[in-house]
Amino acid sequence: MQKEYPPYPFPARFTTSLAVMHVTIIPMDTDRLLVDQTLLIEDGRIVAMGPSSSFELEPGYVVVEGTGKYLMPGLADMHVHFSSPGDAVLFLAHRVTMVRNMAGTPFHLAFQHHVQQHSLPGPFMVTTSPLL
Repeated sequence: MQKEYPPYPFPARFTTSLAVMHVTIIPMDTDRLLVDQTLLIEDGRIVAMGPSSSFELEPGYVVVEGTGKYLMPGLADMHVHFSSPGDAVLFLAHRVTMVRNMAGTPFHLAFQHHVQQHSLPGPFMVTTSPLL
C-alpha cells in the first residue's frame, strides 16, 4: 500500500519555457567557464545551450537575465540516509538533484514514484534494499 503525502505549496516541476540569457556556465567537464551563454529550458528540461549571440528567442519564453551570474549542473550526494519528504526540499534547496539512499524501505520506493510522477518535489533517487 502506497503512503499518501500532503501536497506541497509549490509545483514539483517548472513548466513554463525559460531562457537564461547572458549567463556564465560552469560545465564541470573541464576547468573552464563558458561566458555569455544562453540556456533554454522547456518542460523542465534543458533543450539548447550556446553563445547568447547565436540565439533569436521565440515568443513565449520567460527571460531570466544572467549577466554577472553563474550556472552549474545539479549536485549528487552519493551517501544519504533519506528519512522524510522534508529531506527532499532541503536537498533541492542546496542544489542536490540526485541522491543515493543507503537504507531503503517501501517508503523510499513510494516517494521515488511520486517524484517521478511530478506530484512531489524531490531529487532523482537511487535506493537500496533495507539493511540486513
